[in-house]
Amino acid sequence: RVRTNLNGTYLDAMAKYAREDYAGARDGLKLYLEEKGFEKNAHMYLACAYLATGEPFEAELQLDHLERASTMQFKDQTEWYTVVCLLCSDQLDRALEGAVKIASSKAHRYKIEAAQLVKDLGK
Repeated sequence: RVRTNLNGTYLDAMAKYAREDYAGARDGLKLYLEEKGFEKNAHMYLACAYLATGEPFEAELQLDHLERASTMQFKDQTEWYTVVCLLCSDQLDRALEGAVKIASSKAHRYKIEAAQLVKDLGK
């Protein structure tokens, strides 16, 4: 992307994300989301950064923002990463329930991963 005064904070945060500096990416993405006109996909990256830094409850809040958005662009991602958040916060019954739902769906981007999780959780 071409750097502009509107996306500099985002690009800096994503550079940290690419270097697997998830704490730095988390902090930069939080700042970016305070700016006017931010891109909604920043919520997804922030959720992943929160998961990488051991903050599943904060990650789930970011996913909630995407679920409330008028676009269905992130439907599969929010469903799967919500399951991951539940798993990371030891809500195994709820994680299993979500994984079963995804694994049994007709078409889902994370169908294979969800089926493996169901198997791993012993159901």
